[in-house]
Amino acid sequence: MKLAGANPQSEVVGGNELPGKVNYFIGNDPARWHTLIPTYARVQYREVYPGIDLVYHGDQGQLEYEFMVAPGADPSRIALEFRGAKGLAIDARGDLVLQMADGREFRQRRPVIYQEAVGRRMEVEGAFQITNSGSSVGFRIAGYDSTRPLVSDPVLVYSTYFGGIGNETEWRAIAADAAGNAYVAGTTASVNFPVANAIQSELRGTQDAFVAKLNPAGSTLIYCTYLGGSAAEIGYAIAVDMSGNAYVTGLTGSTDFPLANALQSVYGGSGPGNNGGASDDAFVAKIAP
Repeated sequence: MKLAGANPQSEVVGGNELPGKVNYFIGNDPARWHTLIPTYARVQYREVYPGIDLVYHGDQGQLEYEFMVAPGADPSRIALEFRGAKGLAIDARGDLVLQMADGREFRQRRPVIYQEAVGRRMEVEGAFQITNSGSSVGFRIAGYDSTRPLVSDPVLVYSTYFGGIGNETEWRAIAADAAGNAYVAGTTASVNFPVANAIQSELRGTQDAFVAKLNPAGSTLIYCTYLGGSAAEIGYAIAVDMSGNAYVTGLTGSTDFPLANALQSVYGGSGPGNNGGASDDAFVAKIAP
């Protein structure tokens, strides 16, 4: 990836220094050795375009980059060129697709563009756009407050808290369907867990399993439900089929676990279980879209 028309003398600075140091002992000339080199969580290229910085950082195992646009700067100056790409396209979700000569595709997720005001992140409507007769990529950004900094992050799709007043200690599994909806299964002890279109809207035991479906943007709960009885449950795994049905499995210690079309309708343990104890039963459940 190359920044077309960018400042070749941009100053490079490290940010968020990490505790680790790096030493290079290469060759047998001590004068050329380098020791105690600091490491950083972020690397910032200042003024790659007038008033625009480029920042690289790691997030959940991925290298991300973001453009930081100062008040009054022009984000339309940003132009990305990709060496080795046979073609550039933007798909229906707004992702940038790089088509390679050998038939492979590389993707960059639709950018998240935002400003911060009064401690809150305010999303700004925007997207990739192909410019210069298909040779480079820029950003199309809707109206925003040009007196405030603007950030464009093309990788992080969403990130969110998800829980209530109690513990959500067992987040065991996640799956996704072809449309990008996320399906999550786990365990909650919160009486105010964020339910939506719930099969079971209240916590019934010391802890219940939960199942949730989030839309591709992570901005809407399509559904979220408790799943459990009067004892304790753990949600362990989830899968989803092409029709959007979710399949969940886990452990239950409840003699009154919610059943439907049951292969086994009577609890088989020796008594109410204790969160993974020897008397627990497994459960399997299928939840409609």
